[in-house]
Amino acid sequence: MLPRPTPPAAKARRPSRTVGGASRASGFVGLRSALRGAARAAASALACLALLGNGGESIDEYQLKAAFLSKFVKYVTWPDERTTPPDAPFVVGVLGSDPFGAKLDDTFKSRKVDEHPIVVRRFGGLEGIEGAHVLFVPDREAKDLERVLALTAAAGVLLVGESDDFARAGGVVNFYVEGDKLRFEVNTDAAKRQRLKVSSDLLKVARIVTDKKG
Repeated sequence: MLPRPTPPAAKARRPSRTVGGASRASGFVGLRSALRGAARAAASALACLALLGNGGESIDEYQLKAAFLSKFVKYVTWPDERTTPPDAPFVVGVLGSDPFGAKLDDTFKSRKVDEHPIVVRRFGGLEGIEGAHVLFVPDREAKDLERVLALTAAAGVLLVGESDDFARAGGVVNFYVEGDKLRFEVNTDAAKRQRLKVSSDLLKVARIVTDKKG
């Protein structure tokens, strides 16, 4: 008697192709999950930076703001023409009198954005500010915001301030203090005008504002 043929359902399934002992499909799923987890962890770390002081030793305000700026550059995408050639410097600028001192230089020392070396520049006046990728406008310089906006219109500059209504008046990011925490708000209208793409992970830990009407 001939052996009975094996039913199709009982045939051994062909194993999935593997990479490093795991299936290719599960590897991709695991990678996506890991990336999402890393993004959430980074966003949480960014939120944790906010503590100015809570019954213990206070953190220097501008050391903290410098740390925030270093995180912002990871969560913002600049227009292509602002990132060519690939080894061109990425400029973090401060307008007018610098409240950071050496803290900003120390924060960005030896740092890169992709292959772009980060350089810190102080702008004594408005000339050349459109060349900055990030421009911090201290409170005492906010009186010139209208001129700053005119000179940097659609230039791809992340304008960061620390004065009342800075973001609503056209800046992209503004620091403010709430209780014992340093917070920041993002004007999504201004980001679009500057042709900047702000990561959703950054927006999750920001207060979202839009242009002040009238």
